[in-house]
Amino acid sequence: MKSHLVDTALNFIIIGIPECIVLTMLVLALLRVDYAKIWQIIAVGTSMAAAVLIIRLTVQSTGIPGIHTAAAILTMAILVARYYRVSKVLSSVASIVAMILLLLTEIFCYNLFIKIFGMDVTSLAQHRLYWTLTSWLHIVCLIIITAVITRTKWYQQKNNTNGFLKNFKAR
Repeated sequence: MKSHLVDTALNFIIIGIPECIVLTMLVLALLRVDYAKIWQIIAVGTSMAAAVLIIRLTVQSTGIPGIHTAAAILTMAILVARYYRVSKVLSSVASIVAMILLLLTEIFCYNLFIKIFGMDVTSLAQHRLYWTLTSWLHIVCLIIITAVITRTKWYQQKNNTNGFLKNFKAR
């Protein structure tokens, strides 16, 4: 039991918080919101990571998959809408898109490591170093995606309403 709590705490600090901070940055990039206050990004990301951890620990015994993902989307949408004064619909859609990108990068990175090291996901999860490396690899992929988005003409023309989510109006 103690070992499980230590593993959970380490995963939360080493993987969960950084991943949620990067997801916050990705959602803001999709919404074309500036990263003016880094403490807000850290606060939103850390709050989201804490909410996901609480949900994951609460429903883990039920065996129902995906509840923590839904909680992450909902938490991200609410926090971004509140802190950055963006419509809830727009924030929700951007959060869903960011979560889909997270899922795709996770699948890509885990499959890459499985092919390189010739092990299945269960074995990968039992080796802390490999698990941390694959997790950080998909975090780095999300950072690259966010950086690419923020360097596009679409992002830099913030007053232009064409592009991602053009049918939704921000308040």
